[in-house]
Amino acid sequence: VERRMTLAALRKERKISQATVAEALGIGQMQISRLEKRKDPRLSTMARTVAAMGGHLTMIATFPDQEPVVLVASQYAEKAGRGAKRD
Repeated sequence: VERRMTLAALRKERKISQATVAEALGIGQMQISRLEKRKDPRLSTMARTVAAMGGHLTMIATFPDQEPVVLVASQYAEKAGRGAKRD
């Protein structure tokens, strides 16, 4: 994945207003403004915000000695039966 964007840049590229995202999340537009300025937003908040824009948040872990790995919550890995190894 080559493109890197902030939540604000992603929202603007998709031509969605802060007010529209705020309405979808049931919060005020000012909260979206603050969220977009945060340096370290919660992952769950980012996931909900991306979902409000019609997308799905995916995390990718990269290592110098292997291909990138898509990280999923354990509940999803168990349901999908992919990548779920028990120690």
